[in-house]
Amino acid sequence: MVAVTPSDTADLPNLSYDLFATGAGNISVDVLGGPTALVLPVLANSRLAFPTIVKRVRATGTTATGIFNLF
Repeated sequence: MVAVTPSDTADLPNLSYDLFATGAGNISVDVLGGPTALVLPVLANSRLAFPTIVKRVRATGTTATGIFNLF
C-alpha cells in the first residue's frame, strides 16, 4: 500500500486495480484502454476495485483525501 499524490501529468509508479480512500469525495482516474478522467464517488474509509488497470489518479476532479494504491 502506497500513498497516492493526484497528478494530471504523472502516472502511478505501480499500476493498480484497487484504490483506498480515507476521506470521502470523488476520485478522478485514467484507466488503460478506457476513458480519461473517469470520476467516481467514494465514501470515507472505502476501497474502489476496478475491472481494469488504473494508470493515473488525476488532481483535477479528485476531492477525496488519503488515497492509497493497493497494488
